[in-house]
Amino acid sequence: MMKKMVLFCMVASALTLSIVSCRAPITETPSAPEASTEVVRARDAALTYVREHFEDAPAESLSWVEERATPEDVVGGVTWQYTAEGWIVTVSYAVLPPEWTVYRVSVSNEATGFQWEGRVDGSGRVPEGPEHMLVARDAALRYVTEQYGQTGLGSGLAWEEEALTPVDLPGGGAFQYTAGEWVVTISYAVVPPEQAVYPVTVENQATGLEWEGEVDGQGRVTELGAEEPDVMFDRIAARDAALNYVYQKYQYPPVEWVAWEEEDITPEGLVGSATFRYTAFNWVAEVSYPIVAPEATIYEVAVTNADLGLDWQGTVDAEGTVTERPAPTGGQPVVGWYGHVVSLPADAQFDDYLALEPEGAGEIGVEGADAEIEAEIEGLRDKEEPEKYAHFWGTLTCDVLDYGGCQLVVTRLRSGRAIFDPDPVEGWEGQVFSVPGLTQFDDYFVLDNPFAVQYGIEGADEALMAQLEDFRDTSAIIRIWGEVQCGIPDTMGCSIRVESCELVSEESPPLGVHFESPVVGWYGRVVGLPADARYDDYLYLLPEGAGAVGLTGADGAIEAEIEGLRDSGTPAHFWGAIACGVPDHDGCQVTVTRIIPEGAGPYPDPAPVEGWEGRYFFGAGLGEFDDCFILDFYGPFPVRYGIQGADEAVQAALEELRNIDKHEGPIPDIRIWGEMQCGVPDVNRCQIVVDRLEELFSWP
Repeated sequence: MMKKMVLFCMVASALTLSIVSCRAPITETPSAPEASTEVVRARDAALTYVREHFEDAPAESLSWVEERATPEDVVGGVTWQYTAEGWIVTVSYAVLPPEWTVYRVSVSNEATGFQWEGRVDGSGRVPEGPEHMLVARDAALRYVTEQYGQTGLGSGLAWEEEALTPVDLPGGGAFQYTAGEWVVTISYAVVPPEQAVYPVTVENQATGLEWEGEVDGQGRVTELGAEEPDVMFDRIAARDAALNYVYQKYQYPPVEWVAWEEEDITPEGLVGSATFRYTAFNWVAEVSYPIVAPEATIYEVAVTNADLGLDWQGTVDAEGTVTERPAPTGGQPVVGWYGHVVSLPADAQFDDYLALEPEGAGEIGVEGADAEIEAEIEGLRDKEEPEKYAHFWGTLTCDVLDYGGCQLVVTRLRSGRAIFDPDPVEGWEGQVFSVPGLTQFDDYFVLDNPFAVQYGIEGADEALMAQLEDFRDTSAIIRIWGEVQCGIPDTMGCSIRVESCELVSEESPPLGVHFESPVVGWYGRVVGLPADARYDDYLYLLPEGAGAVGLTGADGAIEAEIEGLRDSGTPAHFWGAIACGVPDHDGCQVTVTRIIPEGAGPYPDPAPVEGWEGRYFFGAGLGEFDDCFILDFYGPFPVRYGIQGADEAVQAALEELRNIDKHEGPIPDIRIWGEMQCGVPDVNRCQIVVDRLEELFSWP
């Protein structure tokens, strides 16, 4: 019998760890469908289920308009939205290989009040069991896999579901799941999630395996009738408790079920403690613990995910209590740096960055030290003047996975009229420059680091003021002591009151070159900086988020070409060499030997590609093209080129990289040989024709 209902929702608990956001989907211009066939299959499976169970369901004849609607605060997950005649269908999932993916689907119609939420498993089936019960089932299957060496029990298995006779549980029920020789039975009661306990049995008729246990609301598995749990179970429980903590606190999409690979990495000869590493796709968890009585064990757990920029550390005690360890100190202290927060597109690798003032001073990945600070940062994204600007305090670390290779972990920020107590200035090094023209302020101090951070500056007495004036515009590096006050009228809203200073060097030395590379057909626009800026222009690399780098012509003619492109909006290809650790925009500079603006020519002969290393990339964000090569993915500038095999064998090898099943995890980096030609219809108007490639190690 068909049902007539207004509202039908599956119950979700803390164990669910859903990536579905309650925020309104991001509105985008409708475009041609881009979602995978698995996403469309999940949508259609959910719609079929709804039509079979409810009278006022969407009609089969509807024509759906598709758009990508991943919320900004969701990382590692994707949401697609489909609309048709008042109906809205959303499909959300974590970025995992298809056979492990569980799709969460909602179907709603505001006009009729209809609302349904459920999930579609990797085999395209819509289970009727409550969400929290299904997650508990998978936790039990994971335990059986790890403890008894079983395989093939993942969410992608085509489980047949059957509701059983109600059991003696308050408001609850029971379901049985069968797949081949496997039979899983699980019961549930309608109680608060934190009080939930799910009885589970797992049987295999072919092998004779019979397992019985319970899963609590936190995902902890207890085997019934088993002997005293051994150390292996304890460390696995600690690993899972830490992962659940990370998923919930930082809103990372959960790995609902994975086959973890275990490796004993205890140093040889070490006694009294042990360390194990667990890897699954792009997740790595390391668990270390002393060999003591189980009830006294404290587990040290580290969880990392390079794709998400995650590096978490904490402890788990024998009772399962998780304590997060504060982020390690180190890096460069940041005091009152001034700028505005810019958001990046939904499909970009990172979500935002801090653009320092004045324009061209630098761009840095930014992250809140806690959820409250992160919320303040998000509130500043893309604001209009004058509310867009703020001062930031925290710690800067470079050579990390974030925008431009650096990340500022913000511990405090100031926007609006707030005033903080002065901060001490202890031996800061930099230069003093005069302010040109008849302006309100006469000089400023530029901190000696790759980011040209500026502060107003004044001496505590007349002698110090005269000394600072002598250093103006001399390229001398000085060291100063005193205090800095932000939120006052001076350069960048901060002023250093200098109580003592000393000369470090008569000339400003190079910062120390730490990266050099040829530049071959890099694609971007030239952006001019204000007349009073430290540098005159920079190259803004395309696509959005690829980075920005200072540039200079190898001779007067090339420099004139660069000046002619400033702020024209015309993209161009550039050849030359890049060096980082030099005095230019963001500490890097391209010495340009050739420029070809978009639409001009002729382009040079193909350039040889000799063992270039990088990442083969496919999917969203490439417009009309389906794949590309990202040069030296871990380098400071992820430059993109189109890519094509020179023959059928090489092309097949490239396409095989899309088969994530083959790699049992992330796609490996590759090294390629061939030639590169610009001025052709491909990504960034350049294409590498690959004669030979080899796979490198997979990144974590």
